[in-house]
Amino acid sequence: TSSILTTVLSWENQNVDIEEISVEQLSTSETNELITALSDAQQDIPPEQIEMILRESGGSPFFIDELVRYTQIDPSNIIEKPSTITLEQVILARVGQLPTCAQNLLEVLAIAGQPLKRSVAKQAAKLENEEQTALAFLRANHLIRTREKDKKEEIEVYHDRIRETLVDNLAREKCKNIHYQLPLALEESSHDDPESLATHFQGAGNKEKAAEYTLKAADQASLALAFDHAVNLYEQALA
Repeated sequence: TSSILTTVLSWENQNVDIEEISVEQLSTSETNELITALSDAQQDIPPEQIEMILRESGGSPFFIDELVRYTQIDPSNIIEKPSTITLEQVILARVGQLPTCAQNLLEVLAIAGQPLKRSVAKQAAKLENEEQTALAFLRANHLIRTREKDKKEEIEVYHDRIRETLVDNLAREKCKNIHYQLPLALEESSHDDPESLATHFQGAGNKEKAAEYTLKAADQASLALAFDHAVNLYEQALA
């Protein structure tokens, strides 16, 4: 839970009424209303582009906003063939405009596939004096979100679709390098999830360390009575 949300929820004990509102996938009519609200008053979005936004956003208010922005930054790039524009292109274009330090941090978070302590993410992304800059750009572009766990700040990619796009388009060597850096940083932080460590060592091509942590994960699963999962992990360790 984010620190802001934790603070807000604590108000419930101070006679403050709190109402939770679940933001579900928007309907077609609601999406159209949001597109109109987000659009530049001086610039109407052509029907073809509206269809593209409806198709690619999946009713997500966040992605509707991203797609509307994309159509208005440089309309000349998409005015002829809006049907060919995909959300993946929009995400990659947004990430491509970031400074290198922010791109590196975001890619580490994408490969991690789970929230990381800031110190771990910083070490894996090899950020020294650029951490604050990277975080500022990623927050401003709504590409990461933060939460507090055990009084430690953790960060993760804002949305799974952003993470999946980055992973799918990351160069093989860069992906392998991140898989190499991540478990080293996790080991130093006393990370207690051997299965994730095994996954990263496997991705880095370090079979011995992958087998070592897969065996530890199998032992943990066995102690937790998750026997089917333990068997699968023992088979992986043997392989």
